[in-house]
Amino acid sequence: MKQFFVRSLAVIMIVALVIGTTGCFGSFTLTKKVYEFNKGMGDKWINEVVFLVMNIVPVYGAAAFVDAVVLNSLEFWTGSNPLASNETFVIREGDVIITYHSAPKMMEVNVPKGEGRATYFIAIEEGNTVVRDADMNLIATVATAADGSISLSGENGALMAIYSSAEVQSVIHK
Repeated sequence: MKQFFVRSLAVIMIVALVIGTTGCFGSFTLTKKVYEFNKGMGDKWINEVVFLVMNIVPVYGAAAFVDAVVLNSLEFWTGSNPLASNETFVIREGDVIITYHSAPKMMEVNVPKGEGRATYFIAIEEGNTVVRDADMNLIATVATAADGSISLSGENGALMAIYSSAEVQSVIHK
């Protein structure tokens, strides 16, 4: 039994060594697409808020992991990245499923809710970031003013909160 364990461990280490030394750096297409989506959300304040959310919900971490382990290895061995021409890609992190659509440019977020699931869509409309439900009903709008303040409006357009530039900065730099 001990000999079987030692041999199994040796095979695993050899396979890990072969995979780890192939030099499959790759183009990190998925991570770049997530970055481009984040970059296109609005001005620097909205981009930072979306960046923080996408790190809390580990979108960037999941994208980098999938790129490093799967897509870049495929790119190394086949010569092409499967996402290079795709317009939609999916990231699964635990119970959260995030689907990026490049046309129209939006992110679909599917999360557990009670006994079922809920789907939300995040997109840029008329210069503002909007969140919609599965039926495309408006849930919230985030607008950034020239002074860096952010206003949050609800589904009926009623102002729910305004965060000054200083408040936004304090959250970003925590």
